[in-house]
Amino acid sequence: DWVNEGVRRLPNSICPAGLMFEDLSGEVVRAQIQREKALLEVIFFKTLQGTHVNIFKVVSFGRRFLRTILFSSSPTHCLQDLPPALIDFQHKTYEIQCGLENLEISEDTSFGKGLVITRALSKEIGNQVFVPRRYLDGLLPAALLDDFLFWQNADDSLTGYKTQEAINRDTGTDLVLLHVKLEKCSEPDSSGYCNAPGFAIVERTQAECSGAGVCLVTYPVRNSQRLTLLNLLHAPGSSHLSKVAALFTKIESLGYVLAWSKSGEEDMAVDLIELPRLKLSFKAIFEDGELRFYCREHAGLFISTESCPDSEILMRGLPCALLLTNHVKERFILVNSAVKPIKPAQSVSFPSALLLDRQDRDWISNLSAKYYLYPLHVSKRFLQIPTLSSMLYLLVLRFYSRNYEEIFKMANSCVSDTELSKEEMQIWDLLKYVVDDRHPDAIACRLKISIVTAASRSQMPVPWNDGEEYLKYLSRLGLVA
Repeated sequence: DWVNEGVRRLPNSICPAGLMFEDLSGEVVRAQIQREKALLEVIFFKTLQGTHVNIFKVVSFGRRFLRTILFSSSPTHCLQDLPPALIDFQHKTYEIQCGLENLEISEDTSFGKGLVITRALSKEIGNQVFVPRRYLDGLLPAALLDDFLFWQNADDSLTGYKTQEAINRDTGTDLVLLHVKLEKCSEPDSSGYCNAPGFAIVERTQAECSGAGVCLVTYPVRNSQRLTLLNLLHAPGSSHLSKVAALFTKIESLGYVLAWSKSGEEDMAVDLIELPRLKLSFKAIFEDGELRFYCREHAGLFISTESCPDSEILMRGLPCALLLTNHVKERFILVNSAVKPIKPAQSVSFPSALLLDRQDRDWISNLSAKYYLYPLHVSKRFLQIPTLSSMLYLLVLRFYSRNYEEIFKMANSCVSDTELSKEEMQIWDLLKYVVDDRHPDAIACRLKISIVTAASRSQMPVPWNDGEEYLKYLSRLGLVA
């Protein structure tokens, strides 16, 4: 039973015996639990990758009960990035869970307190109440919450206005407006436990401004095309939408994957996929009997769904990557560099767990581009590396996946006689996580890197002691490949 699988993925601090389940017949199951005077809402849902769990806390704000995300059993199947943590099960298996520290909560001390901000921009718009982001985290994609401020209208719908920071950043693009319509499926729940069902419809339209200064008002452009946001998180397991979600979670978390449809019909097809954090977008085109996603930033490239053993070998150990191709069968590997890969401490001899930090703002701000595009050589046996930063990033990931043969080959190219950029230095610093790798081949690779970069030591300091590494190498010489 898939719900039982979800219960097993609950954090240890949540007692399954206290869960109060609602209808168990759907592919999204909701339960509640009272914990230390706080009401938690637990959402179980099925995906092609298995069952996942998201946990919300019900809080009081402005005389309303709202939700805020606390925990997710998956780093990708959550609409808000949460701090990842490694859960080790008796040193045999492990799992990545997110937001565990948020569960260390007590009663809701904000009950009956808070500041409610209202405004009336025009008679046409009416009164609006500001909705702080924390009450939308996990309910709307984080990519929208990063760029829009949301106000609730008199009919309970929400309007999202682009922030000035996002407007300045996206100079040259059309101004857009978001409208979130709440569809209520029953009468309000008088028990106070937020059990009234409903859903939201998120639409995006072009916008225009009138007035100036404090009198500036944003309106939707009449007769402009509306795009409807599709729910990738809770897409039915047998649907095409769930396959789209499974495809794009290979490179990004669902909070930063926006699937838009131009259709106003009930069975809406995906027309556009946006990856705002990577500044990439893909247009859906039905071609040669299949749906292809063409990258709008790289002409002619689309996501490959064909099985290619050589490409699969090269993609091993790349945690956030997609394979792209074109009509002449050239292949490229697209790697998300906006995630900071970290090796957590493990008690096993050869640890394999990897944490991906998606919230490090300093890491992201130092990147010249939020992704690296590696062309495959025509032989399909190795990657062509365009820049030093992309070379160093690949080196680190190969080290994390303990692909020592590839590391040894790449080491000769991982050197610079000039000062490293901020982007290159932050990647180089990640080598500190491979110092504890005791495999004989790992020691040989570290020594190879030391030898290659010896003349550039002031620019590329190594995080290990060369003398100690050499003694380890001599003591394990017969075990080195």
